[in-house]
Amino acid sequence: DYRNGAEAMCCPEYDVGGCRCDFWEPMCNEFPDMSTTYYHFPQKRSKDVCRYALDECCGGNEHCECDFSTHATSSFALDSVYVEQTCHAANDIVPEHALDLRMLETIYNKTEGDHWSNKAGWMTDQDHCTWHGITCNDRNNVIKIMLKSNNL
Repeated sequence: DYRNGAEAMCCPEYDVGGCRCDFWEPMCNEFPDMSTTYYHFPQKRSKDVCRYALDECCGGNEHCECDFSTHATSSFALDSVYVEQTCHAANDIVPEHALDLRMLETIYNKTEGDHWSNKAGWMTDQDHCTWHGITCNDRNNVIKIMLKSNNL
């Protein structure tokens, strides 16, 4: 397929979101119904250019895939089932604060937090940024944990 040859000449190195995205995204905009052949060893496969562009531009980032496939569906009539799949995956991503809380809970449990000298706020409904030894940035993301001399 000549498009793959052109891509290889223009973009010799693999770079998600870079040159390959710059190559395939306009192809999606100009020729959304066109398919391209690519080699997935040991067999040759075919994929429409918009899905190929999505892979090259997003590289597995679920939010990017949701945005890209929603745009392609509304603009070029890409199959809406794909939007449902990509956006469902994006919605399954745990927000950062939930990850912070899980990390803090793990620290508490693994270091026997019930026996700490100062466990003020820990494992309560209080904002985790107010817990003893926790420092957060202006978006309430944990940026520092200081628990020295706390009977860990």
